[in-house]
Amino acid sequence: MVHILVIDDDPVMRSLLKSFLSLRKFKVDCVATESEAINVLLHDNVDIVITDLKIPGMDSVQFIRRIAQTKPSVKIITMSGDTSFDRLPQDIQTTTPFIRKPFKLQEIVTLISKLTGPAND
Repeated sequence: MVHILVIDDDPVMRSLLKSFLSLRKFKVDCVATESEAINVLLHDNVDIVITDLKIPGMDSVQFIRRIAQTKPSVKIITMSGDTSFDRLPQDIQTTTPFIRKPFKLQEIVTLISKLTGPAND
C-alpha cells in the first residue's frame, strides 16, 4: 500500500485529502508543520509527500531538498494556491510535480499514479 504524507496548514485541505485518498486505498498521514512532517518521515516508510509550498515557519525549498537528500526514494508533489511554484529554483521545478489549488481531486490521483504506476490509480 502506498503511504502518502500530506503537509498543509489548512485543516480542511488535510481532512479532504485524507478522506479522499484513504478511499482510494492509500495509507495517508496528515500534518500541519515541518517538525511533524520530519517526525513522520523519520519513523514511517513514506512513499510520497504532498506538500503545500506556503506553510508558516517552513522554508519549502530547504525542506524539499532535505527530503531529496535524506530520503531519495520519496516522491514529492507540491501544491499552492498562488504562484509560489514559479519562484522555486529550476532544479525543484523540473523534478517535483506541482498542482495549483483549487484542484479536482482526480488530478491529485493522476499525479500519484504517474509517480507510482497505474496499479495504484
